[in-house]
Parts: sequence; C-alpha cells; structure tokens
Amino acid sequence: MSLPGHKFRLLQLLDGRDPTFQMSDYAIRDVSKYIALSYVWGSSEFSEKAIINGCRLPITHGLYNALSNIWSHIGKTECLLWIDAVCINQMNRSERNAQVHLMKAIFEQSAAVYGWLGLLTQDTKLAFGKLEEVGKLIWCVTIIARQKDGLDAIARKGRLQTSSLRFQGELGSKTARAGAAIAELCAREWWLRVWIVQEGTCLTETVLFCGENATSIRNFMGYERASRVLPSLRSSWDTAPLSHMEMRERRQTSSLSLLFVLDEFRFREATDPRDRVYAALGITTDPIVSHIKPDYNSPVEEVCRDLAKVWMRKAEPGHRLDILGCLDDVTSTTPKVWFPDWRKPLNAVPLYKHSKESITADRLYRAEGGALEEVLFIEIAQRSKAPGLMASRKYFVSQITSTISRPRNTGDPHAPLQDARSAFLHTVTADAKSRIGTYIVDGYHVQFDTRRRNHAIDWHFEDSEDTISSPSDVAMTGSLFGDMKRATHRRRFVWTNNGFMGLVPKDTKVGDRVCILFGGSVLYILSTHPDSDWLDVCIGQCYIHGLMDGEAFEAFGQGGMLR
Repeated sequence: MSLPGHKFRLLQLLDGRDPTFQMSDYAIRDVSKYIALSYVWGSSEFSEKAIINGCRLPITHGLYNALSNIWSHIGKTECLLWIDAVCINQMNRSERNAQVHLMKAIFEQSAAVYGWLGLLTQDTKLAFGKLEEVGKLIWCVTIIARQKDGLDAIARKGRLQTSSLRFQGELGSKTARAGAAIAELCAREWWLRVWIVQEGTCLTETVLFCGENATSIRNFMGYERASRVLPSLRSSWDTAPLSHMEMRERRQTSSLSLLFVLDEFRFREATDPRDRVYAALGITTDPIVSHIKPDYNSPVEEVCRDLAKVWMRKAEPGHRLDILGCLDDVTSTTPKVWFPDWRKPLNAVPLYKHSKESITADRLYRAEGGALEEVLFIEIAQRSKAPGLMASRKYFVSQITSTISRPRNTGDPHAPLQDARSAFLHTVTADAKSRIGTYIVDGYHVQFDTRRRNHAIDWHFEDSEDTISSPSDVAMTGSLFGDMKRATHRRRFVWTNNGFMGLVPKDTKVGDRVCILFGGSVLYILSTHPDSDWLDVCIGQCYIHGLMDGEAFEAFGQGGMLR
C-alpha cells in the first residue's frame, strides 16, 4: 500500500536469528527518535533475508552485513531504524517519487545517521584509534582557539609539526599501518555515491561503522583539518572524502547553489542516473528546488531538460543562463543541446562566479551591458532532431578566425593602452581570480582575495631583483597558476575576425560565432546545428578580452560591431 506524502515507515528491532523488525507508518513531523542508515547498496542480488512483520523480505548481502554489525549499537539506543531499501517500496514509482522528496527531512530529523563503510580489515582498529586521537586534538584546538586561528597558532609555534611524529612512523610500525588503513577507508565506495553526500553531510550527528568499530565523522573532519597544516597527511585523502568534508562544512555554515552541487555530482556514482539530479535537491538551499519534483517515470534526457527549463524561467534575473556554463562535452555523434546532461563530464569550468557560498553570486562579467530587462525568451524546442533553446534576442559580435597558442604582436583594439603581453596574461586567466582563501607558507597563513576582476595579474615580483620570494609572492604565484589552469582547462586560445583574443571551449571551430544572449552575463560560442539551419548549437561560454563588460553592447548603440 502506498504511503501518504507526509508519512514514512520505520522499523522496530525484535529478537531473531535473522534481522527481525516490526514495521509501522509514522507522520514525519511526529517522530524523531530513530536512526537513519546510510550504506552502499552494492550488488543487486538479493541473497539474504530479513523478517518484516513476520514475513521474509529478500535483502542484499551488503545490507545484511551492515545490520549484522551495527545491530548491538542500535539495540543500545532503543531507537527505531530507517532503511531506504526496506522502508520505501522500490517497485512503486509513485511512492518512490514522494519519499525521495522527503529524504532531506528524514535524515535531518533523525537522532543520528549511521554510515556503513563496510567490513573491517586487519588494521581498521588502528585507523579508528588514530582518527580518535587526531580528532580530539584538532577539535580541542578548534574550540579553544576559534578554528583557523588555532591551527595557525600551532603551526607558527611548530607544535603540530612536532606532534606529527605521533601520526607518522617507520615502515611497518603501528602508526604507519594506521595511516595506510585510514587511506584505505577513505578510498571506500561509501564516499563516492550521490545519495551518501546528502545522507552523510546533514547536520545530524553521523557515526561511521567499519565492522563493529565506530567513530564520529567529526574525527574524519578533524583529521582533514590537521592535513591542512601537515601536507604529509594529505596523501591519505582521496578526492571524494575531501569533497564530502567540504560539503558537510558548507552545509553547516552557509548555503550551496544548485548548480555547484549538480556539477559536484557529475563525478559521483549513481545506480539510477536521475539520482544525480534528485539527490542534489536535498543539499542545496536554493529556492528554485521547490519547482522541481522527482519523477522516476521520466527518461533521463527529459529530467535534464525539465531542470534547465525550470532554471531559465525561475532563477534570479542575471543568472538564468548560468546553466549554460555547465554544458557537457560535445561528441561527434551527439549534437550539442542547450541543457547539461549531468551524466557527462563538464565541458569547462564556468566563467561566471560559480560560488559555493552564494546561491546568487555577484555577476563577475557584464558582457550584455547590464540590459537584463531586455530578456524576451524562454522556450525549449521540443523537436526530437534538434532540441535546444529558442532565444528571441541574440547578437553576434564576432567570428572565430584562428586558434593559436601565443599572442600576436598587437594590442586589444578596445584597450589601446594595453600591450599584447598584458592582454594575453589577462586572457589566459579570464581576467578573474577564482576564490578567497588562505595559503599556508612555512607555517604562516597568507590571505588572498580571488573574487575580483582586473586584478588577476600582479607581476611586480617578476622583475624584482630579490633572489628570495616572500611568502606572499609564493602565494601569489600559486594563485596565478591556479587561475590559469582553471580558466584554460578544456579551452583554446583564439583570435576573432575583428582582432580580439580570447578563450573558447575546446570544441570551437573556425567560423563559429561569438554571441551575446540577454539573460547571461558572459559571451557564448554558437554554431549552426547540423540538422537545422534555423537552430543554433551552443558550444559553451567564452571569454573575449575587451568585450566582457558591455563594450560590444555599447558599440551596438553607436552603430558599431554588433549584427
């Protein structure tokens, strides 16, 4: 029987040889003393069984292992238990749609989340013991010295470097084995799944289990904080746990934009590709998610298209075309459409201010001249051969004439005081720094601001006669190369027919057009669709130096370059 939209099922533990439960329905607002289980489904083979309300229910071997090992811990809490594979009728898509909509509330209202990493190995106990040790030390420092200042103080006085001898050891020693075991825990599949991010990053206390060993996720976070000061610990971390920890911290301190979370989920694993979209809805606080309803009856392409339609109709003015910065790779067999396929790799890092902290970040570029009131679209074409965006206002400002690897001996035609070298350096960073943060150099925290325009290049130290760079110069150099890597990743350097240099998506061809689309703050590369003369293919965002702040729009008003 399907559940009403405001209800969910919970399990009460009973004595029995196999996992045995009494299952009942509850209104989600009326109960909070329950544990939500977070685990990897693993194999789809139902080789084990549980007893539910006196009936046998086939379950996977992975779930059986999880229940067998955490059974005693659950019994001590006298809490009810929520398990998605058992408490949701997975064969009923209507119920599945409704319960997915409640998933965020289910985990956030639970008394605790139990994360099952898998069975233990020989050195799992050593790993959990070391995590407890490091976690307690770092969290004591954090509480006493107010987070970053505490780590900074320890780093400056050299205390953490000295204590690092307790975290490292000779080959074969217990400390070395513990470090290797922590690395193995961080490589487990639990960290990679899209639903795990929502489940393991909520504000509820999260306890991680490996076999019968348990530790708070806070100890993993403490170990990650220590690794910020001790680079030797960084090698223990895989990319997925780092992203997981950052996401958890961001959810506790700030908001997360929907597009940022969706881009993060491209690299996560999902049994059903639609989960890459629906799992993101419970993480972001973006108000636009209220217009997106999970529907597992819809094909994946339709889910992606409908999300784009909602975004371009409901997002804040000035951000409605931000989603075009999330387009995936172009392939020779699949013509480009105007909405991202979240199953595929990102084409290039978005040029707009892709902020984790802000749902509607400040606009970094204003290529359209700020004429947001002129937005006259939006309609998604429904033609099977050429799906895309029908924009009623678009202006072509230039055309790609060549792709080269170094600048010509000429300056920017709209900035005659800049020489070619300066214009080139601004172009290869897209004239924007990427973030605000702190570099740690020789134990010192060096603050830098990377969310500004026209300050991307500062070469004062390049011509300096000093043989020793200051910590700030070292940080600036690192920031510069990071900005270059971010801007040029999967992009090409080009010249346009009217003499501008720029960065364009790697799939851009000679003859493609540089275009202003009202509703977007950057410029776009458009190409003619192979199956339709009247529909354009959006290749992606581009940076054309000298045209990113409304110059082309102003030229149009003066009878200039636009057509």
